[in-house]
Parts: sequence; structure tokens; C-alpha cells
Amino acid sequence: MDLSLEPGKKIKLERNSTYGYFLRISRLDGHRLGKEGTQMVYHELAALKNGIYFVTDRLREASLRYDELGKQYA
Repeated sequence: MDLSLEPGKKIKLERNSTYGYFLRISRLDGHRLGKEGTQMVYHELAALKNGIYFVTDRLREASLRYDELGKQYA
């Protein structure tokens, strides 16, 4: 990623039933999402008390594919 954040500490991969898989950063680091020169496009899902939830196109595709495969398996 091009956000210059430490994986697992500053940026976390999470999952819930509403958004599927998404990334979460603190509100203090939220300014990095709109930083000039970032190569990836970030889609903000929500800005909550515990942080900012967002996805990239690749993560969204992977999350949807995971859900499809889970339904097929069930």
C-alpha cells in the first residue's frame, strides 16, 4: 500500500456483515486517504468513532468473490 502505515498496527483488515472485508485506520490517519500522489483509489465506507473504514477496488472484488465461494460451499 502507498499509505505508509504499519500493517496490523496502524492499518487493519477487518470484516463484518455490512461491508464484507475492509480496511480500517484511525481518524487521525484519515488525511492519508486523500493524499496527493497515492496510486490506489480508496473508497470510504464510513467514518466512525473507532476509525475510518475504506476499501480498494481489488479488496472489494476479493471480498465479493469470497462471499460467493462461501455460498457455493454451503
